[in-house]
Amino acid sequence: MPQSPAPVFEAADEISSEASVVVILQTAQTGFGPRASTLDAEMGGILSRACSDPAALIESGTCIDLIAPQSVSTKRVVVLALGKAEAVTTLSLARAGGLLAAHLEGKGECAPTLVLD
Repeated sequence: MPQSPAPVFEAADEISSEASVVVILQTAQTGFGPRASTLDAEMGGILSRACSDPAALIESGTCIDLIAPQSVSTKRVVVLALGKAEAVTTLSLARAGGLLAAHLEGKGECAPTLVLD
């Protein structure tokens, strides 16, 4: 089986308009950080509505997959649930990352932009 190239991480103050897939890393809490909030506003509040059920973000590794409206340059936004903030561990993050990778691979996506506010 061929191996994927090693990921490259770069810090940025805003989400690039060239990002085709955006993944928001989100603990089970109310509200988003500044970059995710900006994206939510651009999408007409779709992210907030999708994450409004408290149970949606409780299970670490759950992927909430949204097709972005045409008014946004991004084509897909995935909210990756990390569970309760106090329960996040290295192991739970690795598991969530693996589930995200499998989800994206199943959708044919290979170059997501990760947002951690």
